[in-house]
Amino acid sequence: MTDTNDFVGVWALEEWSVTHKPSGYVVYPFDGNSEGHIIYTENGWVSATLMETDRPPVPQDRRHLFAARMQLAPPAGIQAPELTAEKQQKFDRLKELFCRSAMGYVAYCGPFTVSGDRVQHHIKNSLIPQWIGTVLERKYEFDGDLLTLSATDGDFADKLVWKRTA
Repeated sequence: MTDTNDFVGVWALEEWSVTHKPSGYVVYPFDGNSEGHIIYTENGWVSATLMETDRPPVPQDRRHLFAARMQLAPPAGIQAPELTAEKQQKFDRLKELFCRSAMGYVAYCGPFTVSGDRVQHHIKNSLIPQWIGTVLERKYEFDGDLLTLSATDGDFADKLVWKRTA
């Protein structure tokens, strides 16, 4: 019988595949260019991150990031300044870079529980806003230092293989 202590540790992503069940067609998210970690703690928390490895770099200049934030979501009562054509072009490029960067990243954390052959991740924080307050349930299987988590969503079945690293 498995308990939460069997999960405790740091696990590195070995493989992530998605199968379209009706056709049997298998794809590898991010064209197989992915890596990630899932960490289960002794006090019952999980933190998972997965990322596309070849995401484009994004600007780190705080002045430009602040200006972009003001354009996207100005504080209540403040009107975002008009942009010149040149600044609008730079702003559009910045939005594209951040969008591509975010689309190549998955992250969440929260408590976890185990019931039978399922582990439930109770999401408290997530890059994907609609996951907050939900439970992501995964079927699990241990095989030596490997942990396989599987989930089905409609016609699609995800399979993530993790290798214990610590």
